[in-house]
Amino acid sequence: MRKHSADRACGCSQPGRRQFLMRGATALTALAIAAFPRYAAAQQKASKEQAGYQPRPKDSQSCASCTNFMPPRDCKVVEGPVAPNGWSRLYKPK
Repeated sequence: MRKHSADRACGCSQPGRRQFLMRGATALTALAIAAFPRYAAAQQKASKEQAGYQPRPKDSQSCASCTNFMPPRDCKVVEGPVAPNGWSRLYKPK
């Protein structure tokens, strides 16, 4: 790291701006990683209304072919029982 002439004159050993920013970025990253599991666990399922759920498929898309579907009638992201032939805006193909 390059020192300015003012730093040499007073003998200061303060960390530079780059080092300060790197430490700050590292601290923020660690904080975000530590908080993520709590955030993920706190998420709630969407209501059928919020998800735009319908008890019939949309074109070739249906709950049965979605990664969020859990047979026989449950969903990871939509509340309540869902039909295997149903569909919602949260559809995610397998």
